[in-house]
Amino acid sequence: MRVILAIDTSTAQASVALSNKSGVQAEISWTAGSHHSTQLFRALDTLFELSGSNIKDVGALAVATGPGSFSGIRVGMSASKAFALALDIPLAGVSTLDVLAAGSRGPSVCALISAGRGQYYLARYQVQQSRVVRSSEYLLLSLSQLAAHVYEGDCLCGEELPEVSEYLSANGISVSREPWASLRRASLLAELGRAYFAQGGRDESHEAEPLYLRRSAAEEKRDAAQG
Repeated sequence: MRVILAIDTSTAQASVALSNKSGVQAEISWTAGSHHSTQLFRALDTLFELSGSNIKDVGALAVATGPGSFSGIRVGMSASKAFALALDIPLAGVSTLDVLAAGSRGPSVCALISAGRGQYYLARYQVQQSRVVRSSEYLLLSLSQLAAHVYEGDCLCGEELPEVSEYLSANGISVSREPWASLRRASLLAELGRAYFAQGGRDESHEAEPLYLRRSAAEEKRDAAQG
């Protein structure tokens, strides 16, 4: 397989990468905030310039499907689907939580993303012979529910969330955080996509779906207004 283009705009922290069998050709990670739609294509232009390649060199795509920011996920998935359709190349949709956990040494890993409104997206993983294997469903939890899903000695992956650290400490749960634990790298997304393709996987551009876990605030507000 030729070069994989990986796109992750699923939270305020965004990342794109180009990777081939020899390793990472180029990678850019930045704080996009809520400006994914205006910044993604500028980042891709820079990515191709750094790697000395262009979009026609891309042989497959990997995209982070969430959970995370509703608008951010839509931007990354729309761009990835458009590229896959235009270039007639395979697409792999990968959970954002899986990307977070992918670089962990474990052995017990908990990936966590703020969902806003006092809620959190969480999934658990085990590191087995250098492979990170998900061992739970993708969950949407309140702060008070975390103690039932985060265990003593876990390696916690995700952005530093002071309220979570305080809550776990107050409940006597000691976790570890490695220096890279808050980073979500598109190069890891590319490798997860490569593994998916190696197993015969391929998501058609019209089949790839976002992983939201809950309805958007706009949808909830609309339903409330309708009674």
